[in-house]
Amino acid sequence: MTATVRLCFSPELLNQSSRAFQIAYQLAYFEHSKAVEEIINGSKLENLEAQRLARLALINYAAAAILMPYGVFLQTAEDNGYDITLLSRRFGTSFEQVCHRLTTLQRPGAKGVPFFSFVLIMPEMFQSVLPRVDFTFRDLEARARVGIFMTVSDNPARS
Repeated sequence: MTATVRLCFSPELLNQSSRAFQIAYQLAYFEHSKAVEEIINGSKLENLEAQRLARLALINYAAAAILMPYGVFLQTAEDNGYDITLLSRRFGTSFEQVCHRLTTLQRPGAKGVPFFSFVLIMPEMFQSVLPRVDFTFRDLEARARVGIFMTVSDNPARS
């Protein structure tokens, strides 16, 4: 009987939550690649770039689920008023990782508060938009011309 050994190295320069996510991502990739490929192959995605992005999103979702299991995470969020700082500390994840996970709590019969998240890098450059399918950049661009964006940071002097 032979055993397969796989090593995962994580850069020491990453903070704890980033290292944990990277390790969870690698675990999700090794353990769930076959299921992800089945989903991609069964989809109607013909564009290779769309398939690559879907693959990345599914592995990222699985990594987040490893770190923040759906039921436990949802219950903890509800019990603590969706306190992002508390959730971040409880699950050893970053503020952004918790916010992203909150956007995925839409399971029928076990839905969380419907969150919508986007990251705006000034000046008006978008990094990510999650997960509303009916939302377009055009919608946001129109609102940005007349809206006011508030920035949130960990440094109150910069907010």
